[in-house]
Amino acid sequence: MYNQYNYSMKKIIPVILYPIKSVLDFFRPYFIYPQYYGIREVSKDLAGLVIYCITRPMYWIHFLRWKRYQQKKKVKKILILFWGAVGDIVTCSTAIWSIKNSFPKAEITFLGSNAINRIFPGGNVIDHFIHYDQYKKEIKKNFFKSITVFRKERFDLCINLKWNSDRAAMITILSRSRFTVGSGPRHWSLLYHLASAPVYTTRHQVDRFKDIIGALGIETKNSRPLMLISKESEKFTEKFWKTNKLKNHKVILVHPGAKEDYKRWPLKNFKNIISEILRLNKYKIVIGWAGKEIKLAQAIQKELKNKNIILSSETPTINYLAGLIKKSDLFFGNCSAPMNVAVAVGTLSVVVMGSNNPLTWSPYGKRHRYILPKIRCRKCSLPCTEDYICQESILPKEVWNILKKKLNK
Repeated sequence: MYNQYNYSMKKIIPVILYPIKSVLDFFRPYFIYPQYYGIREVSKDLAGLVIYCITRPMYWIHFLRWKRYQQKKKVKKILILFWGAVGDIVTCSTAIWSIKNSFPKAEITFLGSNAINRIFPGGNVIDHFIHYDQYKKEIKKNFFKSITVFRKERFDLCINLKWNSDRAAMITILSRSRFTVGSGPRHWSLLYHLASAPVYTTRHQVDRFKDIIGALGIETKNSRPLMLISKESEKFTEKFWKTNKLKNHKVILVHPGAKEDYKRWPLKNFKNIISEILRLNKYKIVIGWAGKEIKLAQAIQKELKNKNIILSSETPTINYLAGLIKKSDLFFGNCSAPMNVAVAVGTLSVVVMGSNNPLTWSPYGKRHRYILPKIRCRKCSLPCTEDYICQESILPKEVWNILKKKLNK
């Protein structure tokens, strides 16, 4: 009897402790990163959780309908909505790839940014592309008329990955698709046929997209973002490696630039870190750049004057840069699009975060490292009025200690 009692208690105790653990996991990020969250954020997340729990039975009914529909009919046409910067598109790549694998014979129409064609070149994943910037002009003229394009198509499934956009939610709901799926914004979530778990302020961007397609019963086999390297990019990379004789060397790609000023770590700090790496006499440094960022790359090369510092060739698209990063042994830079590309191609990364929320925008995966600022304004507003004190508070010595550990592995 004693042994039987112990055995039954082993089963009962985890069941009792699970709700407590769930509550602790929910509040844990707010205590770890108090500079990013306050009572307002906690209240929003709790409200979203309560609404989701109340409406959950309704989604179960639609989910059963969705399963029955797949058994009777094949899903032939799918519409996916998502637009944003290159880094944003990279983070949703796993979700799009999983949708294609789950419905290999379905035609996928993508309404969004042109960057999707650079992430998935060749047209093997996306069958039809609608450029959002061009479509937006039609929306401004007559919103409801622009929706008829999708209503006539009568998609089997419409997936809104742009979870924080009212416009994307309206297009999804009014598209006349047989099934719609999304997670937000919160005030629209009740109108989707299938809805994922509520959008928490502490959720990583990649996981948010996984949650959305999870509402369809799709499980993502790959845990990180994806990026397919085109043949042109591979040839470009091989030529660069051969020209600069990098074949038998360990290469670190350093990318000091970023689209926005508030994401850039001071250039003087990059110079200090590169100087420390060069003292090891083990590595070649390739400075990545795009457009006007060449001035940053040239400034580093001019001041340090070392033969082991090489400027990358101009990359026509982000896919060419992805080829260079993939070939490198390590990526070091700011929290920007190249960071997401490095994660997508599987290159080990060390990243300076600045003012970005680490729980949402940090490099995805435990093998990567990121450095947070010691100082952050409670209300981070743009344009910055504090001379980027968050970036200035991240010291080169602190970054080098973390980078050195990764280099020694």
